[in-house]
Amino acid sequence: MNIEVKGAAVQGPSMTLVPNGTVRVNAKLEFKNDPNTDLQPQGSATVVFHNGQAQGQNLNVRLEPVEDVNERSRSETHPPHGPNDESVILEHVRPGRYWIRVDSARGFAAAISAGDVDLLRHPLTVRAGANLVVDVTMRDDGAEIAGSVEGLDGASGGPDDGMLRSRMSIGFAQGAQAHVYCLPLPESTGQFREAWVAPDGRFSLQRMPPGAYRVLAFNQPQNDLEYQDAASMHTYEGKGQVVRLAAGQKEELKLQVISGNE
Repeated sequence: MNIEVKGAAVQGPSMTLVPNGTVRVNAKLEFKNDPNTDLQPQGSATVVFHNGQAQGQNLNVRLEPVEDVNERSRSETHPPHGPNDESVILEHVRPGRYWIRVDSARGFAAAISAGDVDLLRHPLTVRAGANLVVDVTMRDDGAEIAGSVEGLDGASGGPDDGMLRSRMSIGFAQGAQAHVYCLPLPESTGQFREAWVAPDGRFSLQRMPPGAYRVLAFNQPQNDLEYQDAASMHTYEGKGQVVRLAAGQKEELKLQVISGNE
């Protein structure tokens, strides 16, 4: 912004400008197997940011404002300096508090930290002019949950696993609304996950971080589940199922649907 004053004092309200911050993301890959070659060396991820979201071959990273009053951070990316530079700098991040969300088709974020702050449990605070470094460790030994939801109108017997993904796409086209939520229990190493339920009542979640979860099925999406608030979660005690997942574990569940009004 350029302001020019000629011959007189500025009239009108005052304005205070503060500098935005930068966030440098370093990703360490601890993948055991490459799906194509069965050989995956340990290393760092190459990440490219666009409009507040980072996309790379192995992971996607986004900043999610804690306060609803903040819009998504409109940031710019400082590209790598060369082929050996495996980090990316997210520039022009507005001051505020952000949850760092990491998704991957290969695995899950086992650890996200900035110094001694655990960013899986606490938001990242970006102050004016801050230069922050975030370290992400990715793993691919996640657990799997599959199962069925009972009490849905029109649900029938479950398909075999090979048909589930195709039926899920049909469910999107037909406007299927039922949802399954995996809510990490207090002090658990688990991370929030959700999945659509297919029209026949089947669901599947893969690459689940190990930990303890309460798994709930609703007849419609729940956009305001305050799963990090223990008092709010008392409402669901005795509902759904509690599972404790170890690395590589596979779990089959049967859930009773919960009305969105309950």
